[in-house]
Amino acid sequence: MTDTGDILTRISWPTKFDNYLVMLVLQISRRIYDSHYRLTRDYVQERTTVTYRRAPSLLSATIDEYMEACATFLHRPNPGAGFRIIEEDEELLRRAAKQLMYGPAWAGGNVHGLHGLFEACNAISTLKYEGKEGVGRLVLARPEHPALRVDLELLSPVALRDYGAVRKLLQLATGDQCLLCDSAEIYGVGAVVDAYDPNDENLFVIRFTKNFMWDLSHAGNPLMYMRNGEPQARIAGFPSGQFLRDLPRVFAGITAEQSERLNALARAVASPLPAD
Repeated sequence: MTDTGDILTRISWPTKFDNYLVMLVLQISRRIYDSHYRLTRDYVQERTTVTYRRAPSLLSATIDEYMEACATFLHRPNPGAGFRIIEEDEELLRRAAKQLMYGPAWAGGNVHGLHGLFEACNAISTLKYEGKEGVGRLVLARPEHPALRVDLELLSPVALRDYGAVRKLLQLATGDQCLLCDSAEIYGVGAVVDAYDPNDENLFVIRFTKNFMWDLSHAGNPLMYMRNGEPQARIAGFPSGQFLRDLPRVFAGITAEQSERLNALARAVASPLPAD
């Protein structure tokens, strides 16, 4: 990624096409790019010598997936002859969301949980326990993390892939209590304390809000919202203007005061839950 004032430019690795080496170039408004919260580092480091790349934001991951899709498109017959490069936008976004989840998975410190975190969160969000929707928080961090207060340590950790058991344990994640996870297993119940330094970027929170809905955040900043299997970088605001214009048409004789009350109620229902 290069910076030229108001424009950020992403240049791909060379890909061979018709005996030429082609580099793909994508430019994006810096204002738009900076409007999305992102981590400050696009890598994680192990044992001070080994580094692995991670996506700092959903937007960055989406750019990566788009560039890869464009490079793959060059190897098809008659590239550029069709109307679309990306066949399914939703699938590209899901791949980007999966890529983004590798960062939190690394934060857990258990290599056995590196793959499958995205799928596990989707599966857990679909389950109910005794007829109730799954609501609770899951913290991804190493067991010895200094910013964790472990209130209950499990003698037998529960595998994250045991979706039903994890859903039951979410009943304990109320108030400031969270399930503590190393990305492969739930090892306890506790809370995040004020000692966490956001610059460390090694502790993430997944919040299950309703059926088929969960969020990923870092230090209280949203990185991704999942809604019915579809990733979003941010939740769109409630369309108050259109709502107020439509009310008199739907409810003849409604007063301005009544309209404002209904608008306030609708906005409260539509608003996302407060960030962690």
